[in-house]
Amino acid sequence: MPTAPILAFTPSSKFINRDNKTTPVRWRFVPQDGEKRMSDGELKSSPPNFLEQALIVRTKQGPVRWDMLIALGEPGDTEDNPTIAWPENRKSVKVGTLTISSAMPQKGGKCEKINFDPLVMGDGIAPTNDPILLFRSPAYAVSFAKRMGGL
Repeated sequence: MPTAPILAFTPSSKFINRDNKTTPVRWRFVPQDGEKRMSDGELKSSPPNFLEQALIVRTKQGPVRWDMLIALGEPGDTEDNPTIAWPENRKSVKVGTLTISSAMPQKGGKCEKINFDPLVMGDGIAPTNDPILLFRSPAYAVSFAKRMGGL
């Protein structure tokens, strides 16, 4: 079982400064206590919601932390296809730390009635034309409606 659930992904976004200069970025969260890859067999034999349970257990031992890393894109880097990796030499900057100090099951929790929408972004951040990113907002809304409706 992982020491901490892995939150590693690389969606594309755009950072826009006050002069309207746009910089493509990809971001990811890297667990401070290391990553563990699971084999297909381990995944298939794991119970439903095993990562949720692992996080609950892990936070009882102390806070769990992930470093947030931003990779800065350069001209010519694809912004609309997350399956195409950017070159590994892209400048990467640690911009923050995500800390979770307690966790509980989602069912019946305070967050159960909250719909995560990845297209709700702060000032100076905009989505790219990545069709996978753009599809998530309506897909998450459908999932949320089904969850709340008990379907």
